[in-house]
Amino acid sequence: MSNQDKKKKVLSRRDFLKTIGAAGVATTGLSSCVGGGKDGTSTAAAGEIPTDRMTYRTNPTSGDKVSLLGFGMMRLPSVGGRSAREGNEEIDQEMVNELVDYAIAHGVNYFDTSPAYCRGRSEHATGIALSRHPRDKYFIATKLSNFSPATWSREASIAMYRNSLKELQVDYIDYLLLHGVGMGGGMEEFENRYMNNGILDFLLEERKAGRIRNLGFSYHGDVRVFDYLLSRHDEYKWDFVQIQLNYLDWKYAKQINPRNTDAEYLYGELENSLLLFKTPEQGMEEAYGLRYPGEVLERLDERETVTEKQLRALGLALAETKEFQNDGMFIGKQEPSFWKRMKRTLKKNDLYWLGIQYMMEGRQRELYEKLLDFPVQTMEELIFILSLLPDEHTVWESVKGKLNLLLGKERKFSVYTHTEIYAWLVTRYHTK
Repeated sequence: MSNQDKKKKVLSRRDFLKTIGAAGVATTGLSSCVGGGKDGTSTAAAGEIPTDRMTYRTNPTSGDKVSLLGFGMMRLPSVGGRSAREGNEEIDQEMVNELVDYAIAHGVNYFDTSPAYCRGRSEHATGIALSRHPRDKYFIATKLSNFSPATWSREASIAMYRNSLKELQVDYIDYLLLHGVGMGGGMEEFENRYMNNGILDFLLEERKAGRIRNLGFSYHGDVRVFDYLLSRHDEYKWDFVQIQLNYLDWKYAKQINPRNTDAEYLYGELENSLLLFKTPEQGMEEAYGLRYPGEVLERLDERETVTEKQLRALGLALAETKEFQNDGMFIGKQEPSFWKRMKRTLKKNDLYWLGIQYMMEGRQRELYEKLLDFPVQTMEELIFILSLLPDEHTVWESVKGKLNLLLGKERKFSVYTHTEIYAWLVTRYHTK
């Protein structure tokens, strides 16, 4: 097959994707990458794809507004029609340029590459495609991919890093990652790649000099390396982390491959380390792409498993903010469907469901008395009741017996283990 015939084959595949662009969500995702044809035809059968609907995350360190959808440069197209990762054909630079142009036009600004991708040719192709755009229109993420022992020396690793700057045609890298920490030989290999040779110290100096704007790591494999790097966050001040995350990875990554780690754990550790791209000042729309309370309920309804604890938390949030809500915040039956689910899931005598009803129904006397008479089993339950009911002497008279039972025969408690009840007593009865 001639190169011209191969080119026609690639283009016909592109036309095929454009033709079926309206067939479904997965296909639309493909068509959004291939872009419009050179003859000016539409990119999807369903009509023009919006260019102003991208969701962005804010990097709390730099303030960068990073697109929620990134562009991975690991499987760029070749002139032979398959991924350049698989064969020896040249990368189809014309098509890469077209893909990048389309992505940027539709709000994508995060492009992720590596010296190892596409048999070592991805950075070069990425640099050509992106250098045609203003530098402030995109963020480049690349990696120090010194997997081979031949690149573990300080000199070889620094040479790889500097070659990335050259291939990408930039004088600074927006996001640089230690690549695939945890892979191969776990902690020992990580130390050989980045610690024993002084490369991590070198990269920290490069960040200080401004040639690396954000320094982080990508993780696969031995979770001890992941945990170790997060434990050193105060020292290294990681700006970001990339983990493998798809639907199966959330809870079943380790079942698929014993060397993997469930993303639920990884994400939770990142959240605890404040390494997620959201800030306390962000609203639900900016941080999570949720534009109104009803959408939160809709997302919840899509989940196969929802715990009672999650239902209670959302119910309490809705009840607490009831006076600020209006009909425009919900669509169709989102709100009544949620309350039906609450009623169906929680037991009739569930304390928190009782409290939610009390808040939602104007603090009726009947519910007030049910809360006062509730047989509390823990200090947390008692504090919850006290937080709902008015600050009246009758309330104290009703609950002090229950408090005594919870405190035991000695009638004393540790301030450290029962700070909530201590604070409640002090703030309400300090004059007495």
